[in-house]
Amino acid sequence: MYLYVPPEIDISGGCLKPQPVIKYLGVYLDQKLSFDTHIENTIAKCRRILPWLTQLCQNTCGYSNAARRVMVYGAVYTHLFHCSSLFYHRLWVQKHRKKLYGLQRLCDRIMIRGYRTISGDAASVIAMSPPLDILLTKQSLQYLLKTNRPIWYFGAFPKTVTADLSKVARSRLTDQIGKTTGHSHQTGLGLTMCF
Repeated sequence: MYLYVPPEIDISGGCLKPQPVIKYLGVYLDQKLSFDTHIENTIAKCRRILPWLTQLCQNTCGYSNAARRVMVYGAVYTHLFHCSSLFYHRLWVQKHRKKLYGLQRLCDRIMIRGYRTISGDAASVIAMSPPLDILLTKQSLQYLLKTNRPIWYFGAFPKTVTADLSKVARSRLTDQIGKTTGHSHQTGLGLTMCF
């Protein structure tokens, strides 16, 4: 029977042992490159920022909805978009999408001055914000296309995607809204602001 013993390296009297996860340039890398730890830590980091934004943006007075959107995008979404082309293919996992939708609900509630009882779908429609997994996939695909890197996961986008993802994303989103509401064309929703 063979027992694996991880190597230990002595440097200046200190002992280095292999770790299951390391953080390199803000990205958590694990042994299997599943990015589960990175996604969970990033969402937890974004959730730690939200109480500060909630105190800054009171519901009864304060900043306009447009200013709130800028604050949420600048303080929260930038953490999610950092190196998203590395981990966006893991967003198909249900537990990651569930946590991402919970975070988006809280962000949308801050943007629209909504009450705690508002549903995530209603908050997204009022805030005119597309689902975060689609935003992350769109940004990742745009980066990969711009840098001529191989794309092996397209998410909700067609495999014949071009550099102009805004039209594709907008048409997909209007089709989804049309299917759920029963209307064939939804042009007055302000979807041009989303993308």
